[in-house]
Amino acid sequence: MSRTLHQDVQAALQWGWDRFPAKGLCEVRPGVHENLLVCWGMKQDRQRGHRCRFGLADDIWVWRHPEVLGDEVRPYGLGRSLRSVTILTPVPGMVLQTLTCSYRGDQHRVEERRAWELNFAGGDIVLLEVPVPAGLDLPDPGGGRF
Repeated sequence: MSRTLHQDVQAALQWGWDRFPAKGLCEVRPGVHENLLVCWGMKQDRQRGHRCRFGLADDIWVWRHPEVLGDEVRPYGLGRSLRSVTILTPVPGMVLQTLTCSYRGDQHRVEERRAWELNFAGGDIVLLEVPVPAGLDLPDPGGGRF
């Protein structure tokens, strides 16, 4: 019996939630579950700001990307901390990025930025780490993520 796309997305979301660490920031590298992309995000609230890690797909926040199939945000810990799991349809040539930032004094500062290009090899999804694309203005996050 074959599963529906909805069931596949729900399974990928659960797989993503199951892989969150007990403490600290979420996984940097996007994951693959049942041929769907899994992107993690989180914001850790701190006394004078926050630290966050979120993903971009082709320079668009993953939760706003046209290939998004599922997106869940959950509160975490104290304050306004949150965690998210976003599921995307894989598209050959898509460039995924993960940004780790700190926020203090009304300004985000990028601490780390990594990128992967998505391709297919023998029917499997392959994420190959690539040089970070030059220049990036942080897109408007919208949705209150950070």
